[in-house]
Amino acid sequence: MQDLESTLNDLSSSLETLSTLNEGEPPLELDTESSEALVTWKSSTLKILERLENVLNREAAALSLAERARVISLAAVFIGQDNFTNEACRAVAQGKSQFRSTTRPTEVLQGCLGSIDTVDRAVATRVLNDYIKPLFQASVHPGVHLDTGRMKHNAISVQSMYDEQPWKVKGSGSWNILVWVLWSINENDIEILWPLIIPPLLTLLDDYKSTYKIRGVEVTNALLKKAPSSLLRRTGVDELLFKSLRGALQNLTSDSSPELLCTAMPCYLTLVDLVLPNGLRRPQSLC
Repeated sequence: MQDLESTLNDLSSSLETLSTLNEGEPPLELDTESSEALVTWKSSTLKILERLENVLNREAAALSLAERARVISLAAVFIGQDNFTNEACRAVAQGKSQFRSTTRPTEVLQGCLGSIDTVDRAVATRVLNDYIKPLFQASVHPGVHLDTGRMKHNAISVQSMYDEQPWKVKGSGSWNILVWVLWSINENDIEILWPLIIPPLLTLLDDYKSTYKIRGVEVTNALLKKAPSSLLRRTGVDELLFKSLRGALQNLTSDSSPELLCTAMPCYLTLVDLVLPNGLRRPQSLC
């Protein structure tokens, strides 16, 4: 397993380098077109991802819980549509289907994450507790109880969570890790993992920049595919999501606003259909 540890360490170091490319500012806000450093970084990081894929093809079956969690926390960073990843990185990280010809079957490229057989509750908890939660502890969303993932009544303004946001610099792709975990877990585990998922999701969704709201919407879409309506209503998270998504739909002040509107509206309607299946309160929710 020395090859695995060495490769994971190299990928971790590469992500630390990413956090420095924008001179202390969030890497997601780098201009992809003009940043030669980012282009060079992606090229070198792709080589590390390819090494990791090769190691996992040999050793995946023998991975410990901690190793599986670490693979997910590093490889899932690259599955999104972000400036620090590209199609090649996504394919190696996530895998993809590749059509060869009419006479040869479609080839499924497994990718790093495809080597992880199952993401059970223990692995998901390890990823969320060890890699996601520490990133967002300085930017706690004031509207939710951290220990339960339930809505707080009489919560203070979300402005309080903007003072410190280390996740923007040190946690590039943390939203993609959340999406991957939500895609991969069993529906029966969602309630147990709720307190580890909802706080960072809401921090993303209620950020003051459209770029991060878009990532929050992506995580919300993944959540709504797994969360039962009864859990959303019982915890009050349905109300928090309605409020946050309405705020996203009213955000018209940045270059990212058109993209935000296009992603937030379908998500909002999905939430309406999920928690208000009989049309109850539907007119008010659409206002």
